[in-house]
Amino acid sequence: MKRPWYFSILLSILLAFSLPSFALPSQSLFQGTLIGADETVVIDALGQGTVGVQITGTWVGTLAFEGTIDNTNWFALNAAPIPSGATVTTTTANGQWVVLTGGVRNVRVRASAYTSGTVTVWLASSLARAPGVMPSYLNFPSGSVLNFGGGDVTVTHSTDTLTVTGGALVLATTPLAVGSGGTGVTTLALNGILYGNAANAVGVTAIGSPGQILRVGASPFVPAWTTATYPATTTAYKLLTSTSTSVIGELAAVGATGEYLAGVTGGIPAWATLNQAAVAGLTTASNPTFAGLGATPIISSYAGPHAIGGAAFGDYQVYLRGAFSGATNAEIIHINTNLTVPAGGYAAGIYLAPTFTKAGSGTHANFTGLLLDAPTIVAGGAALTNASTVKITGAPTAATNNYSLWIAAGAVQLGDVTLTPSTSILTLAGGTTGYIFNDGPLDYLTHVYSQAGAGAIATGTVRNSFYRITAAGTVTLPAGTVVGQTVSVVSTTAAAVSLDPASTSDYLILNGTALAAGNKATSDGTIGAMLSCVNEVANYWRCQAVQGVFSDGGA
Repeated sequence: MKRPWYFSILLSILLAFSLPSFALPSQSLFQGTLIGADETVVIDALGQGTVGVQITGTWVGTLAFEGTIDNTNWFALNAAPIPSGATVTTTTANGQWVVLTGGVRNVRVRASAYTSGTVTVWLASSLARAPGVMPSYLNFPSGSVLNFGGGDVTVTHSTDTLTVTGGALVLATTPLAVGSGGTGVTTLALNGILYGNAANAVGVTAIGSPGQILRVGASPFVPAWTTATYPATTTAYKLLTSTSTSVIGELAAVGATGEYLAGVTGGIPAWATLNQAAVAGLTTASNPTFAGLGATPIISSYAGPHAIGGAAFGDYQVYLRGAFSGATNAEIIHINTNLTVPAGGYAAGIYLAPTFTKAGSGTHANFTGLLLDAPTIVAGGAALTNASTVKITGAPTAATNNYSLWIAAGAVQLGDVTLTPSTSILTLAGGTTGYIFNDGPLDYLTHVYSQAGAGAIATGTVRNSFYRITAAGTVTLPAGTVVGQTVSVVSTTAAAVSLDPASTSDYLILNGTALAAGNKATSDGTIGAMLSCVNEVANYWRCQAVQGVFSDGGA
C-alpha cells in the first residue's frame, strides 16, 4: 500500500519530540530454557521502552514473540532483527532481535511448535530505544493540531487530510515520483496537456496551434496535435470538407432538398440537382435509358419472367442471379423501408399470399407459401462460425405482445415431430416419446402441473416434474423411481406445503442432512417457497431449498 505524501512529513515532526524521563528501572535481564511445546520465558516490561531477545542452542521448532497488558490475553509482537532486517513475529532459528514494548506489561518467548532440542532464551529490558529501531506507527487522535515556532506554522488533521498553515511544504527530494502521487518532473511545457506514462514521469504535449485537435498517435499511442486545423465554430447543416491541405472548413452552402453532393476534379465538392445529365452514365445501348425521377410509380405491365444479373428462367417470375461482391457485408435483398400505417391498419415487411392453381391431373408433392432451401456455402480460406437457413435476431418491443416468431394456428412439423398448439398447451408427438409444455413461464421439456393441495407424482419417461401448489397440502414423491428423475415443488400460497417420500422406507436428504425414513420436508408458509429434489439411487432423494425455508415435517 502506498503511503500518502504527508506520511514522511508527519513522521519527521513526531521524531523531533524526545521521550520524557520516568523514575523506573533502567533495565533488567532474564534467562531461561524451552524444552517442550508452549513453554515460555517471560520478562517484566512495564515502563520499559524495549526488550532485547537473544536465542541460542540446538533445537527444531517455532518460537513466537508475544506481549500482554492484562497478563491473561497475549498477542503477537513485532521483533526487529539486529542489526537490520524486516520485523517478524516468529522465528525458527537462533538470532537476536529487539522488541518495542511501550505500554506492554510482560513480554515472552513461547514455543508455539516444538520438535526437539533445548532453546536458550535471554531477555533484557531497557528504557532506551534500540539503535536504528523506530516505532512502526505513531497514532494521534482525529482533529489533532501540531504547532511549530510558537504557532507560526501548524499542521492540522481532518478526515483523510493534513493541512499546513502559515508556511510552505518543502519536500526533501524533488520532483515527487509518480508512485508517491507526483508528476516525476520539475517543469511542464506552457499550456501543454499532461498524459500518463505508467510508473514513469508524466508526459506533456507540446503547445498546440489554433485550430489543431488532440489525437492518439501510432504505437505507443502518445497523444499529439494534428497537423490539420479545424474551425472553432460551424454553421448549422453545413458539411465539413478539406478546403486545402491540412485545413478543414465548411462547404459554401447548405444542400437543398433532393440535391446530392457532386465531386469536382481538383476542387471542393458542391451540391447538385439529380437529373438526366447527372445519371447519364446509367444509359447503355442495349437497355432502356433512365429518363428521370419523379413521384410516379415504376410500372411494368409484363408479368414475367424477369431477371436481374442474368437471363430470365421460365419457372421464376422474378429471378435474381449472377455473382455479386459486397463492400463490407453481402446481401441479396435488403429491405429498410419506413412505413406509415393508417389508423387501424396492419403492417408487414413482406406479405406473401400467393394463389396456387392445381393441375388437372397427377399428384403435387408440396405447395409452400415460403420455401427456404439451405444456402450453398463454397469452400474458401476463411473460417465460418455459424451458418443457418433461418435466423431471427430478436422480437419487437413496442407492442403489448412481442414475438420473434408467431404461428397463429395450425400444427408445426419439425422433422418427424409434430407440434400441435391448443389453449395453454403445446403437445409434441412423433418418434417414440411425447412431451407436454403447459401452464406458464416455467414451460420447458417437463411435466408442469398446478394443483390445490395433496397429490402424487407419477414416474414417467419425462424425468422432470414441476408442481405449482396453490393451497396447503402434501405432494407425494413417486414409488419405483427412476434414478436421475427430478421433482420441483413451488408454493403460490402462504400455507405450508410438503414433499413426502412414497413410503416409510424412503429417505429425503434435505439441504445436506438426512431425515428419518419416511419423514417429509415442509415449507415455512412463505409464498414462492421452492424445493428441488433428485432421485440419486433407489429410495434416496436429495433435496435442496431453492427459496424459502424447508424443515423436517415428520412422518
